[in-house]
Formats: sequence, C-alpha cells, structure tokens
Amino acid sequence: ILYVSIFALVTIAAVYVFLIMPRWSDRADMDLQSTDYALDGLFDISIPRSSYAAFEAAKAYGYGIALTVQMTSDKQLVAFPLSDLRRVCGSAGRICDLDFAQLSTLRIGKSAHSVPSLSSILEMVDGQVPLLIEIRSQKNVESLCLHLCEMLDGYGGAFAVRSSDPWVLGFFKQYRPRFARGQNICTRYPNGTPTFRIFAMKHMLTNVISRPDFFVIDQKFIREPAFIIATRLFRAKGFVRGVKNSKQYLYCRKYSLYTIFENIRPK
Repeated sequence: ILYVSIFALVTIAAVYVFLIMPRWSDRADMDLQSTDYALDGLFDISIPRSSYAAFEAAKAYGYGIALTVQMTSDKQLVAFPLSDLRRVCGSAGRICDLDFAQLSTLRIGKSAHSVPSLSSILEMVDGQVPLLIEIRSQKNVESLCLHLCEMLDGYGGAFAVRSSDPWVLGFFKQYRPRFARGQNICTRYPNGTPTFRIFAMKHMLTNVISRPDFFVIDQKFIREPAFIIATRLFRAKGFVRGVKNSKQYLYCRKYSLYTIFENIRPK
C-alpha cells in the first residue's frame, strides 16, 4: 500500500508539473525581460490613455509599451483596450462593428485624440522599445491573429504576444512558434465561463495548450505554487500587471519581477 501510495503521488506530481510547464526547449528569444512596461502608454490629464501621444511618451521615456490590439470591420488593427466605445468615446457600438474611417471620427474622452492604428504605432516605435501586445477573446479572433502575424512578420523590433486565452496562444504556438508568447493569469473571467475551465486557467493547468515563454500576473499571485515552479524551476519570465504606486513597484522588484504599470514612472 505504501509503494502504491508513493507511486500515485509521484505520478500526480509529474502530471501536474507537465501541465504547468512553460516552453522548455527551443524557447523564443526574450529581449523583453529587463524592461518595465507602460500599460496603454504614458497618460495624464492632457494625454488620454491609449492615444498615439501616450504611446509616443512611453517611448520617449524608454519604457516598454503594453497595448491591446483589436480589429475593425474592414480588418484594420488598432490599439485600444475597450471593445465597447460608449464609456470612453461616447458612441454606441464596438470597434469590431466599425470600419477604420468611422472609428477615426471618434475622439478618446473629450480630447482631440482618436484611436490609433497599430501600424502607426509600430512605425513610431521603430524597434526603440519592446512591445507587449495583448489579444483578447473576441469576434473573429483567428482572423485578427492572422493579420497580426502578417504585420509583425515585417517588424524588426522586439515584441511578444500575450493573452488570457490559452487557445489564442495555442494559435501562435502552431503558426508562429518563434514569437515570444505570454499567458495572462486572471482573477476574473467572462460570465458563462465553465467552472472547470476557470479552475484550470487560474492554476495554470492550461499551459499544456500554449506552452508560454512568460507569465503576466496580478501581484497577489506572486507566491502561487504554479507561478513559483514555472519561474524558478523552469526559468520562465514573470511580469506583474496593475502596478500603480512605488510601494507595489518596489515589492515586485524585490522578487526580481518586472512590471506593467499605470499612472507612475518607475526609476
């Protein structure tokens, strides 16, 4: 009975480690690890979040840029975190339902800035700072990924893709294995997400699908066993998102983790 119990425990542990493993062999180049990232650019009262000017300011200060990419109805890629435009742009509708010309007529908040195209950001950054590009589960996400691949194939700077959806990362695993890819570990998921799927994603068991190169987590996940195993044992990179003050920033640096920050300027 003792030997059977030991064998069962070892087997369970081995399966668990296999499931949470990041990419182990032929890992993508990560020219991203020693950089803090400005989420949606550097913004303030005069420069709205996710505007071209905010991304330009982040580049000027030498920060990496974390942005979210979405696709318009005419298959143009833009950088904006919200799909529903009502709250920020005061217009009903979603980005995926508007063409780029229609989207360009809207303004972010009460500013003179419009939603920028991804191509304009890539041209402006020109490889001077690295990019973390987030893809969220949305309408026509596979088409979005295909267009993003075509655009990034011709880009010479450092970048990585990331997503909360392991199946989105699985797309890049299959079609662009040389792209660095990162798994977002979330605390909240869309209504209707099955409980077993939430459990698997929260505890990183879906890494078997995506085999990510790095992880993006909330600060409270720093001491989670799966994250520790992935970053310490397998040497995957870890980033902490939602860092909004110096105390949180210094706490992350204490654990040698870089940040995706908002409303601060790390030094």
